[in-house]
Amino acid sequence: MDCNMTTDIHASMQVILEAYYRDTLGLPDWEAAVARRLQTGLEGQVKRLASFVDLRGKHILDVGCGFGDMMLSLLEAGAAQVTGIDPDQAWLTVAAARGGRYSKRFRVNQAVGEQLPFRDNSFDLVCSNFVVEHVDDLERVVGEMIRVLKPGGLCLINCPNYLWPMEPHYHLPWAPYTPKWIGQQLLRCLGRDPYYFVHHIHYLTPFDVLKALRQAGVTHTTNLLHATLTRPDLIVNPALQTWVRRLSFLRPPSSLIYLLMPSASILAAKPGEGQAR
Repeated sequence: MDCNMTTDIHASMQVILEAYYRDTLGLPDWEAAVARRLQTGLEGQVKRLASFVDLRGKHILDVGCGFGDMMLSLLEAGAAQVTGIDPDQAWLTVAAARGGRYSKRFRVNQAVGEQLPFRDNSFDLVCSNFVVEHVDDLERVVGEMIRVLKPGGLCLINCPNYLWPMEPHYHLPWAPYTPKWIGQQLLRCLGRDPYYFVHHIHYLTPFDVLKALRQAGVTHTTNLLHATLTRPDLIVNPALQTWVRRLSFLRPPSSLIYLLMPSASILAAKPGEGQAR
């Protein structure tokens, strides 16, 4: 990639991230948050996924692709083609520029998860990385993700767990399911704009995602965090890795992992002929 283009892409990412962390979320340490985001990709998450799924030659959809981090990592892991959708054109413009060197193997579309602009049975894998807590209709989005999957295809949903006493976007201690009006007043007292919290964040738990998958006809799911108890090296977050190492001695049931962890990673298979190992 041309050096000037790389510089322009980096500058665009920085402007968007500064507006998000500083203005939208009002993080006191927004500069550090921007720096971390610019330096951190999703290679670790894709490495974990690749330990369960053969990504080589797959056609993959990323719902809520943002800057295209997951898409780029999937291509590097051997995917044949990746497609991303996102409602925000500014983020998509950056993603398209970053993936331009891959030509037709890297595609982006402006769309929402509730109405995916693809035919039934189009993809081998559909993934969504910490996006479903922002959608207006979880059941419809999950249903759309399953619809566009080929029979036997896989759906990966990573999401926060709002039973955990922390708000992951605002980086604040947070009692589970704090009423929105209380959260709104708290943020205002801290001098932070609550608009994003009120209008773009929806409380959910892994159990809500599992329920939506069942409604979409999916009966087979795997809790990847539970499955990695014997391989904690696959956990990307160091603090979470420490917890998983501790819990591995207890061999807790999958439901307990869903209950106690700050996030969940759910791999679901659409009924039909299997395509992934």
